[in-house]
Amino acid sequence: VLATANITVTGPVEPPLPTATVATAHAAYFPGETFSVSFKGGPGNPADWIGIYPEGAVPGGPASTLWFYVNGSRTAGAGLSEGTVTFDGGLNLGGTWVAYL
Repeated sequence: VLATANITVTGPVEPPLPTATVATAHAAYFPGETFSVSFKGGPGNPADWIGIYPEGAVPGGPASTLWFYVNGSRTAGAGLSEGTVTFDGGLNLGGTWVAYL
């Protein structure tokens, strides 16, 4: 009689990565209106950034229409896992836009 057994060997179990979220205070803005994007659960890297893209665009393809590092500037600095980035002057084009962390 030949007996078999399935054995699964796994490495150490790592905790799941936190889920990052982004949100704005309102669902709609007027062209040129300043808006802020709040973020939470980011990895906290100094070069993390918030990018604004037209709906349907995939980050990494076309350049973002607007962007700032999570410290609110165009220079990488403090690595923040949560905070708010303000886009003074907003977007001058109507449409549906998506914010990505």
